[in-house]
Amino acid sequence: MSLYKKIFIFIIFTFISAIAIGYYIWLQEKTILANFTDLQKQEDTNNFKKIITINSKNIIMLAKDYSYWDEMIKFISDPNDEWATKNIDPSLHNFESDYIYVLNKDFKEIYSAKSSDKLNSILNIIDYNQISKDTPKFYEFFINNDETPIHIVIAPIQPTGDFERITSPQGFIVVGRQWDKKYISELSKITDSEISVLNSSDHNSGQIYFFYDLNGINGEKIFQLKITKKTNLILHFESFLRKELLTISFCAFFMIITFFIFYIKFIGNPLDRIATALKTKKTDKIIDLKERGDEVGKIANLVKSFFDQNFLLEQYMKVIEESTIVSKIDPQGNIVYVNDEFIKVTGFQRDEVLGKACNILNHPENPRDLFINIWETISGGKVWKGIFKSFDKKDQTIYLSTTIIPIFDSYHNISHYVALKQDITPFFDQIKLIESQITDQLTGLPNRVKLLDDTKNGNEFGIAIFDINRFRDINEAYSYEFGDTVIIKIANILREQFPSELKIYRLSADRFAVFNKSDISKEQFNEECQNVVKFFRENQVVINEIPLNIRFRSGVSHLNEKNLMLAELSLNFAEENGFDFICFNDSKEIQNRLKNSLTLTKKIREGLENDRLLVYFQKVVSALDPEFFKIECLFRLRDENQAVLTPHIFLEHAKKAGLYSDISQQVLKKILAFFPENNIIFSVNLTMEDILNRDTTHIIFNLIEKYNYQNRIIFEIVETEEMIKSHIVDQFFAKARDYGCKIAIDDFGSGYSNFEYLIKLKADFIKIDGSLIHNIHKDLNSRIIVKTIVSFAKKLNLKVIAEFIHCEEIFKICRDMGIDYLQGFHIHKPEPIENLRLMSKENFITKSN
Repeated sequence: MSLYKKIFIFIIFTFISAIAIGYYIWLQEKTILANFTDLQKQEDTNNFKKIITINSKNIIMLAKDYSYWDEMIKFISDPNDEWATKNIDPSLHNFESDYIYVLNKDFKEIYSAKSSDKLNSILNIIDYNQISKDTPKFYEFFINNDETPIHIVIAPIQPTGDFERITSPQGFIVVGRQWDKKYISELSKITDSEISVLNSSDHNSGQIYFFYDLNGINGEKIFQLKITKKTNLILHFESFLRKELLTISFCAFFMIITFFIFYIKFIGNPLDRIATALKTKKTDKIIDLKERGDEVGKIANLVKSFFDQNFLLEQYMKVIEESTIVSKIDPQGNIVYVNDEFIKVTGFQRDEVLGKACNILNHPENPRDLFINIWETISGGKVWKGIFKSFDKKDQTIYLSTTIIPIFDSYHNISHYVALKQDITPFFDQIKLIESQITDQLTGLPNRVKLLDDTKNGNEFGIAIFDINRFRDINEAYSYEFGDTVIIKIANILREQFPSELKIYRLSADRFAVFNKSDISKEQFNEECQNVVKFFRENQVVINEIPLNIRFRSGVSHLNEKNLMLAELSLNFAEENGFDFICFNDSKEIQNRLKNSLTLTKKIREGLENDRLLVYFQKVVSALDPEFFKIECLFRLRDENQAVLTPHIFLEHAKKAGLYSDISQQVLKKILAFFPENNIIFSVNLTMEDILNRDTTHIIFNLIEKYNYQNRIIFEIVETEEMIKSHIVDQFFAKARDYGCKIAIDDFGSGYSNFEYLIKLKADFIKIDGSLIHNIHKDLNSRIIVKTIVSFAKKLNLKVIAEFIHCEEIFKICRDMGIDYLQGFHIHKPEPIENLRLMSKENFITKSN
C-alpha cells in the first residue's frame, strides 16, 4: 500500500471521528441555544414595551396638563398669539414634542406649534370621524407622514372644576412626536438593540429578534418595528466547556497517539535512514527500502540513482578541471574559485584573484561595453559565449574562448556563474574573429577602428570626411528609427557614387569617411568627393515617401598617418566658414591655423606648468569722485619670450584644448590669496564653466571662508540662456550671497540680456556692454539704449558700471547720465596686481565706505 493511501485512510478515520464528535456537540448546543433564545426574547420584549411606555409619558403628560386648564378654554374662545407663544411653544422643547395643535370642538385649528419650520402639517392625516365631540376621551395612536411614524396623543379640553370629566369637550389638544431616524437611533441606544422599520422578516442566525406594532386610531397596523439583539452566548459556552471538554480531550489525545505511531513506523524511521545515507554517501542501509512500493521506496531508489549519477559527474568534472580553465563568480561579480589550469595559464596565484572583481583581467583594448554586455547576458539567465581578450601576470596578452554559464539554485535564483575558458592565443592570429568588432552594425560599413587599422602603414594616402548638416534635426523631427533608415539609405548612395577602388567607412552617427590608398590620383579623389557633395545638394533623398534635403560638408587631406586628424580639421574649418568642401593640402589658411593652434596649445601648457599666469587689475572709479576706486581682477599669460598675451588671444583655444578649468582655478587661487592684506572691494570674472565645475566652486568658497572676504567680492558673469535655465547657477548665487558676495551681470545690452531675469536673479550691479559705450558720443541710438538701461537699473536699485571709457567726452556723458562707476583705458590701464601695494589705501572703495 502506498504512503498516500495510508495517510488517506488515517485522514478519513480522523475526519469521521471529528464529524461524530462535532455532531454530538452541535445537538447539545442547539438545544441550549433554543431554550436560551426563547427566554431572552420574552424578557427583551417586556423590557422594550416598558421603555416605550416610559418614553411616551412626556407627550401624554403634556396633553393631559393642557386639556385640564381654564386658560386653554379662554384661549379657544379668544385666541391670543402672545399668550400661546409664552405658554404653549416652550412645551415643544420641555416635553420633547414635535407638534402641538389647539382645536376647537369642531376640530378647527386655533393654534399650532412645530419644533421645526421644515415640518409639514399633520392635521389633514388624522381621521376625526373616530373622535367623539360629546364624550370626553383620550386617544393615543400612530399616523403615517411620508413613511415616517408620528406618535399622536389627543386630549379633550375641559374646565378645571370638571374633575370627573363628564361635560362635553370645549376643544382638543393634539400633541405629536416624530419617530424619525434620529429618534429610532436614540431608542436603539436606550434599548441596546438595532431597531428598524420592518419591510421583511429576514433575520440573522445567532440573534434574537421580535416585532412591535405601531397601530392607528382604529387599531390597524400602520408600521411594524423590528428589534434585534445579539444572543448572550456565555451560558452556551459555559455549558459546552463543562460537558464536552472531557470528550474532546480524549479524542484529541487518541488522535495524537495514533498519528505519532503511524509517523514513526511509516515515515520518520525510513526518512531518518535516507538522511543518514545522504550524509554518509553510503546506500547499504536503504537497500530494503527500495523494495517498498510506496513513496518512501521511490525516494530510496532516487537517492541510489543520485549517488550513481554523482559518481559519473565527479569523473566528468575531473576531466574538465584537468583540461579547461575554470573559475566561479558570485552574483556580485567577485571571483570565488579558480582551478589549477587558471593558475598555470595566467600565472596568478589564488590569493591574488579570489575575492576580487571578475574584470581585473579585462584587457584595456577590449570595447568599453564588453563587460556590460556580458553581465547583462548572464545576469538575465542566459549563457554568454565569445572571445575574451585578457593578460597574464607578465602583462602579455592572451585570448580566451570563453563560455560563462549561470548556475541556478532550487528556487531558480542565480547562485553563481561558472566560466569555462580555452586558451586560444597560439591560433588567434589565424582566426579572424575580431571582424565583428570593426564593422558598423547599422550600415555594414567598416567603422572608425577599421579605418585606424587600415591607415597604420604610414604610406601616403588620402582621407575624406563627410558630415551631414543638422542631422540631429531629422532625428528629433521624425524619430531615431527614421534617422537610422536615413543613414542606411545614405550609406547605400555613397557605395553607388564612389568608385569601387575607394573604401567607405562610418565614423559616427552622422559622419562618414572615404579612404584612398593611392588607387586614384589626388585630383580625381578630390573631384569624386566634390561630386558626391554636389549630388546631395541637387537631389533629394526619399525615405518612406518623405523627400529630405540632405546636405554634406567634406574635409580632405593627402599626407600621412595624420590624415584623419587633418581631414577633421579641414571639415571643422568648412563648417565654421560655410564651405561645402575644403582640402587641407590646398588651404594655406588651415595649415597656418593648425600650426598656430599647436603653438598656442604648447604655450598654454608651458604657462600652466611654469607658473606664467599673471594677475592684473584695472580701476573701477566712482563717477561722483574719480579719486576713489575699486578694482576688477584680470589675468594674462606670459610666453617663453616674455611676451604678455591677453585672454582674447588664448582663452577660447584653451577651452577647446580642455585647459580652461586649470587656468581658471590657478588664477582664482592667486587672486584670492592676494587680498587679505587690504580691504579693497574687488571683482572676479566667472563663466558658466566655472560655476558648473564643482572643483572650481569648492576652491572659491574655501578661500572666501579662509580669508574672511565678507562683503568684499563681486562676481561678474555674462548672462546666457543656459545660465537662466540652470538651477546650479541659482544655488551658486544663493551661496555666494550667504558669504556677503555681490553679483554683477557683465556685457549687459548685448547678446542674451533679460530684464526679467535681473529681477529674478536679484543682481547688485549691471555692467553695460562696451559696444554700447565705445561710440556713445557719436551714436544717438547707443545713447538712447544706455539711458534706458540706466533708468531701468535705478528703478530696481541696481548700481551701473560703464566700461570702455576711452576718452574724456565719453567719461562726461556717462557721468551725466547717472552711471555709478566708470572703467576704461582713459581712466586706468590694466597693470600687474603687485602695483596695487604702491597705491594709497585712502582712495580704496571698501565695504566700510
